[in-house]
Amino acid sequence: QPHFFVVVSTCQVKVIELPSSLTVRKDRLENGEVFRKAFVMTFRNAAALVCLKTSGDLNIYSLPHLKVMAKNARCMSVDDAKGIMSMTMAKNGYAVYLSMPPKSSGLPSLKRSCLRTRGPYRTQIQFTEKRSS
Repeated sequence: QPHFFVVVSTCQVKVIELPSSLTVRKDRLENGEVFRKAFVMTFRNAAALVCLKTSGDLNIYSLPHLKVMAKNARCMSVDDAKGIMSMTMAKNGYAVYLSMPPKSSGLPSLKRSCLRTRGPYRTQIQFTEKRSS
């Protein structure tokens, strides 16, 4: 059974088969979009690649086949640069990031989100908010 190597650059995702070094799958971003972060996680005992773009949207791919599970799924506002930069994700789909504080409050809020699937490739994004104290 072949091994695969996943490469995520700012504008594309590639899966390379080893030891032949052939690119077996790739997906490219369009319109000047850029990937900010990438995480590997599991959905129903299958590996998935979650890529966060600078626009705050997520692209989610199955691994190693790079089938699109979700494309341009809204995760956070494009204006929330602090949230995009601070997002981290666990292997089970839970993500934590800082959110821009409201104008009236000087305290940042911590947001937690969860990615879940329904069926083989449908993705639901749930958000819950936790206020820091």
